[in-house]
Amino acid sequence: MCRGCQDVPIHRILRQHECDLTALQEQIDLGHVNLRSPCGKSPLMTAAYYCHKKALAPLLEAGAVINAVHFETGDTPAHYVVLSMSGHIRQCGCIMVLLEYGASIDMQNVDGYTVFELATKAGNKDIGNTGTAMMRAEGEAE
Repeated sequence: MCRGCQDVPIHRILRQHECDLTALQEQIDLGHVNLRSPCGKSPLMTAAYYCHKKALAPLLEAGAVINAVHFETGDTPAHYVVLSMSGHIRQCGCIMVLLEYGASIDMQNVDGYTVFELATKAGNKDIGNTGTAMMRAEGEAE
């Protein structure tokens, strides 16, 4: 993540090991729910990268753009979850929240990877296999 995120209060809150939900809500109340960092990340992308599952719903309920795209990489918040180093269990929990709120499963980043393909590439077979099963089920429903 970019160092410039430290200069933007909502991103600084979301980069902490433990997310201060009260401070986050104050930033949301100030209208910063979609305030991009200097390197182009939305608060939802930052929360997703740091796997702050408890921060996702408040951001989304306040109007965070679920499928916001990073201008350079094409990554969405769901892509940032699987790029995280927070561990597979935390990643799975965050992906479930994003999917519940309508995250797209078939958006590709600039490298051509969907969230599930990127998860498989990164070694998170739980998320990767879920994506394969979801796509298979969609194909059978048609």
